[in-house]
Amino acid sequence: MKNRGAALLLFIMLLVFSGMTYAGHPFSTESEALQSFNIKRLQINKTGMITLGAWAIGNFVAGGIGWSRSSGPAMYFHQGNVMWNTVNFALAGFGMYGAMTALPGSFSLHQTIVEQYSLEKLLLFNAGLDIGYIATGFFLMERSKHVTRHSDKYKGYGQALLLQGSFLFLFDLALFAFQNHHGKALEQLVPVISFAGQGVQFGLGWHF
Repeated sequence: MKNRGAALLLFIMLLVFSGMTYAGHPFSTESEALQSFNIKRLQINKTGMITLGAWAIGNFVAGGIGWSRSSGPAMYFHQGNVMWNTVNFALAGFGMYGAMTALPGSFSLHQTIVEQYSLEKLLLFNAGLDIGYIATGFFLMERSKHVTRHSDKYKGYGQALLLQGSFLFLFDLALFAFQNHHGKALEQLVPVISFAGQGVQFGLGWHF
């Protein structure tokens, strides 16, 4: 990963500070391959946002019913799920809007690289936060055993955090795995640097 990141950084720096000579297939073919990559990248995001939105809606229904019909820790558990998924639903909506309004053909190679690897890093960062949510859930559940005031709230909210954090951890890791696998196709689009005489040449590698 470090070697790949260093190669991409070198490419971007050279792209800014030097001219480039492309060899290989016509530009139209290059553009079609890049557009195809971005179509798939955005489609993966759409699928992820649909999944997150469906999870949120399911929690609204089940949590709303449970909230109105239960008491004690169970009531706070359902209440916590409803409140947590208000955020999930908003994130899914914004994510879906972004994926649907983005134009796959408008991304340059540099923009595609930035978008792809920024998303992968964000998903891994989110997975780290999810572990924090899970730990907080366990803490609240343990805390409920040692207090008399708000014991039911600590336990119910702790259970909700444990559930939601666990789902988001699996969700973020799964989305990362799909995007990371798809992102490997960028290695076929990034120019291969070669030295010829005293100059630098760039050739695009294409593998189908």
